[in-house]
This record gives sequence, structure tokens and C-alpha cells, in this order.
Amino acid sequence: MTESSGVVKGVAIEVRDAAAEMEKVAWFVGMEENEPIGIFVKAQSRALVKSADLLESAEMAFAAEIDAVRKLGEIELAKVREMNRSGMYCRTGARGDCCHGSAI
Repeated sequence: MTESSGVVKGVAIEVRDAAAEMEKVAWFVGMEENEPIGIFVKAQSRALVKSADLLESAEMAFAAEIDAVRKLGEIELAKVREMNRSGMYCRTGARGDCCHGSAI
């Protein structure tokens, strides 16, 4: 799969770092993981990390779709070029009639 771009990767790293820092500060100030506020901090941290994962995943899926469309476009363009080269595809005026007597 396509790799994440610099911008999205940078944002995802910042979000993950913020989640880790939030937990670090919470435990430093004496919050306990098994107390309600500690459970909340862990849940928020996981939500931030999963959001970063989702952002990267969505970007990679979008980039893969763009690549697939580009490849299909290149294939179709190669077909048109070959048809032009072999004389099977030509235009004669605004009607778009093929010079061989059939419409395109």
C-alpha cells in the first residue's frame, strides 16, 4: 500500500506524541490508571492514537485509489494512441464520425 505523506505522517506523529504526553503527565501528577480519571485518560489516549491511525489509513486508501485511476487512464490513453497509430481512430469534423464510416 502507498505510504503516508509527510504532512499527514507529521500530524499523526504529533497526535500520538500528545497522547503519550497526556498519559505521562497524568501519571506524574499522581493519577492512577485504575481510578475513574485514570481510566478516562487512558481512553482519551487510545482515542487519539486510533484517530491518528485512521487518518493515515484513510490517506493511504485515497492515494491507492488515485494510483489505480491514474493507471487505468494510462492504459486507456495507450489504447487510443495505438488506435491513432494504426489509423483506426480519427475525427472528421464536429460530428465525431470515424473516417472509416462508423461513429466513435
